[in-house]
Amino acid sequence: MRGRISDFVGYYFNYRDNTERGSNIDREKFFASETGVIISKGGTDSFEYSETRGGFTFEWKWGTLQLQKIL
Repeated sequence: MRGRISDFVGYYFNYRDNTERGSNIDREKFFASETGVIISKGGTDSFEYSETRGGFTFEWKWGTLQLQKIL
């Protein structure tokens, strides 16, 4: 979801529910660009986790400022 509150302020929100399966999965994310995940449900050959991202953008004539949070 993304939108604009005014000509100067925008926002975005992104939620993903992820499942990884396989016989050789990387639960700790040692070999991935992510820094790690909080596993919400796991089995012997699969696990589930979610990602939430959000932020605000402030724009004016000569610049842009973006504040964002990734969980």
